[in-house]
Amino acid sequence: MFVITSDEEIEEATREDAHDQAERPLRGRTETERNAVRQRRVNRLERRWWARKGINLFLVWHLFALTIWLAPSNSAIVQSPLGVGLVRSYMTLTSFAQSWSMFSPYPDRLDVTMEAQITYADGEKRSWFFPRMAHMGYVRRYQEERWRKLVEVATHGNSQALWLAMARYAARTNNYDSQNRPVSVLLLQHSRLIPPPGTPLPPIQVRPLQTPNGAFVTPIHPEDLR
Repeated sequence: MFVITSDEEIEEATREDAHDQAERPLRGRTETERNAVRQRRVNRLERRWWARKGINLFLVWHLFALTIWLAPSNSAIVQSPLGVGLVRSYMTLTSFAQSWSMFSPYPDRLDVTMEAQITYADGEKRSWFFPRMAHMGYVRRYQEERWRKLVEVATHGNSQALWLAMARYAARTNNYDSQNRPVSVLLLQHSRLIPPPGTPLPPIQVRPLQTPNGAFVTPIHPEDLR
């Protein structure tokens, strides 16, 4: 199928044909060769047409997803069937997800890190912190930024589903001795509110992540360390 979307493409095909004929005299080319050249140009124009359509569709979808994701939570479009649920997977899997908490006049002021308190078979306890951006250079920070986001999500709202995987990861990372393996992990949150400029920083508060049954402590089994 030969698809031409604009007069500009027709003119472009005409110019290419004229240029090609100038490079090789018409009397030196058979009809079959001329038809093959024309078909190649048709195929090239078709590919460009489909590529443009694909890019346009992606941009429309992306702008649609951003509009819904960043709309106020009480707006009609968010509460409709075509609401956040429709675009949540796309926004989270592509890391385009963001919230109004990063914008003025009330940006998120919570400075938070997470510590894993690991208990070993012999009763020894060790502390291990999930990677912290403040302790990294710019290049490493860019590579490891996902850790900051993970800790932020894990300590906000109803995110208890992440805690078990994070505790097991901490145990695997600190499993140094096969004769003295980790047997449990307690997750601790270190946090403080960032004050306005010129105000001294408050002390960091340390507390365990809480479940309805108390502090989150998970046992570590041998299969969790594989």
